[in-house]
Amino acid sequence: LSNKQAFDRAVTNRIKSKDPCGLATLRTTMAYIALRRNKQQVLSTIQLVDKTVETRVISFPDGMHQQIHEILFTTARSVFVGFLRSGDEDAIFDNYMVFLELILRVRQSCCHGGLVPEKRRENAANLFEMMKKSGKACVDPALAEDLLPQLRGAMQAESREKCSVCLDEPEEESVVILRVCKHIFCAPCLSKVRNQICPLCREPEPKSGHGYRKLAVKGAMKLGRSPKVQALLDEIEKMAPDEKAVIFSQWTSFLDIMGHELFQEGHSFTRIDGTMSADERYTAMEEFDTEG
Repeated sequence: LSNKQAFDRAVTNRIKSKDPCGLATLRTTMAYIALRRNKQQVLSTIQLVDKTVETRVISFPDGMHQQIHEILFTTARSVFVGFLRSGDEDAIFDNYMVFLELILRVRQSCCHGGLVPEKRRENAANLFEMMKKSGKACVDPALAEDLLPQLRGAMQAESREKCSVCLDEPEEESVVILRVCKHIFCAPCLSKVRNQICPLCREPEPKSGHGYRKLAVKGAMKLGRSPKVQALLDEIEKMAPDEKAVIFSQWTSFLDIMGHELFQEGHSFTRIDGTMSADERYTAMEEFDTEG
């Protein structure tokens, strides 16, 4: 199964054709190669401390982040209610991926308004202004289906810089700009060729964690610090000097923003994400384990 053609023939194509043998083969393979241990199996050798879960509710103060969230939430809800009032349930299921994307954008705005593409925010703001002028809490059912495509996330239309390795325009989520020399790359290209120096001008990078950040951070910083990021920094300030923390996010772009804020506040950090090679991940974990 290490051969892609063999894997597709035995697993991928069978799953796509709804042949139960495909999923059975995948499960059998994973059971053979994956090491799985539950908590009870490791308690005898690893002494785990009791877990404390604390849920923090972060409020939006007046400002850009609050406005972005209100616009995204209000317009998404209004269009969805418009579909409900139309009575056409099939239309909702036909567009379920779009509605999930609307929810995703609202979730992102809870973390930082800059995670939502600017074009996406503009589309929602235009609809929001139209609703305010009409005085309606939701859009008319007949109009909802026409407006839905306008709320879909989209790449910004303006021309972007090209990667200095592959010479193509990087996808929005993989744009990387080196902090010292400002040269731009695709994250996959950079992960293959970089060795603590810029592959274009040979300028050395700072140490791990501060070496590069996504280009999207530039635009995000224009919105100011989000309430969730401020709450995170406040908690870090309460930590003892010898304490360490692990920060998780499902969005690498939010890790970019948090890394930028941590660097600005003088906090040392390292990072692991899917664009890094195995060696880079190992180095990052070693730094976390050994450095203060």
